[in-house]
Amino acid sequence: MQTKLPEYIEVSLEDEGGHLLEYTTRGLAPIRLRLQRDHQIIAGFSLSASALSGEVRSRLATSARVISISPASINAAAYRRHRKVLPITLGSLPQVATGYAIGDIELTPAEITVFASGKALDTLTTILTAPFEEHMLKATTTTKVRLLLPDGVYASTNVVQVHVPVEQLTEQTFTLPVEVTGAPEGFVLLPLPRVATIQLTLPRSRYKDIKPEELKIAVAYPDLVTAGNASGETPRQLPITLVQKPDWLKHYRLTPD
Repeated sequence: MQTKLPEYIEVSLEDEGGHLLEYTTRGLAPIRLRLQRDHQIIAGFSLSASALSGEVRSRLATSARVISISPASINAAAYRRHRKVLPITLGSLPQVATGYAIGDIELTPAEITVFASGKALDTLTTILTAPFEEHMLKATTTTKVRLLLPDGVYASTNVVQVHVPVEQLTEQTFTLPVEVTGAPEGFVLLPLPRVATIQLTLPRSRYKDIKPEELKIAVAYPDLVTAGNASGETPRQLPITLVQKPDWLKHYRLTPD
């Protein structure tokens, strides 16, 4: 619906005390609206002021005097909802205990079908989740979180299952040669020291997955030329960079740096 239907009708009236007591004790008397159709297509609901007044008076004693009815009439237009499949994005994650890390998170489902007006769907590219109830994680957790659906947007489900793998971290150290990148032909740069130490912080399950040949540390020759031109002197120190690593490796420290 493009217009939200009122949840109740507020009526101000005057009547005899016995009738007023009856109105408050007999419960609700719903007003039923009939769908309006235009060539077999639902057009909405409509109840004019006179028709609404008649519905209200039919529920009152003949001695009642109606002072006001709010809303005075009801009009609600309908529209055909469009659909769109959108990815689900985590809005936020709980904190992780010190010494632990989060692995690859799995969402079930990973995408969702939403229904709304075409104009509303044009502005949507993803659906966010609500915050987790858990505030701190130190073990693998599977839980359900609500979806944050904008007003006027409906979905095939309002919750999503989230699997968050949490693992204790460990450390691993390698000593690797320092290579030089970007050196012009005929030029040689010999870094001192010729080796550097890399300390990795990684999940325990990955300890045996990493090999020294998967890592490469280097100094960049162009940095020497650029820094030398800027200061007028040849720099004596160059930063060491990790230029090759597995995509999953996030935390490391180089010595010297």
